[in-house]
Amino acid sequence: MNICSPFMVKGLGFPSWFPSTAVNLPAEYVESGIRIGDVGIINSTGDFDFLFNICLPADHSVNANCVPNGFRPLPMPDPVDIKSQIEHCHDTFLMSRAMQVCSHEGAILILPEGSHREDLHAIGAFQAYASRNGECWYHYANRLDAGEQ
Repeated sequence: MNICSPFMVKGLGFPSWFPSTAVNLPAEYVESGIRIGDVGIINSTGDFDFLFNICLPADHSVNANCVPNGFRPLPMPDPVDIKSQIEHCHDTFLMSRAMQVCSHEGAILILPEGSHREDLHAIGAFQAYASRNGECWYHYANRLDAGEQ
């Protein structure tokens, strides 16, 4: 069983084995964590490797001019289109329905700091932007993986 499946099916996102943020990222990103507009890769260990944020200018401290050539930010969504809420309180744990004492599969997600959730309701502009730029992002990510800028 894929440990992520029970959570993704319920719309609870992609659980990370070690959700701490890489120390080489800008301080503002480390403080805020993943946010609407982030582009990155789910790596082989299940962590999110941040590349850049499409809603922020290239010279913003989070992007630090590390964006694909020809990058143009997508305007920030209207706050009225974002539902923001505390999803789970501190010291929460979630179990998949299949989890039983004698079960061979299941998943538990422990949230010692709880979780915050933001859902963007008007996603059309993001879908169109990703369609126009996805191939460029793919090549950019591969160049970074190869050690190029």
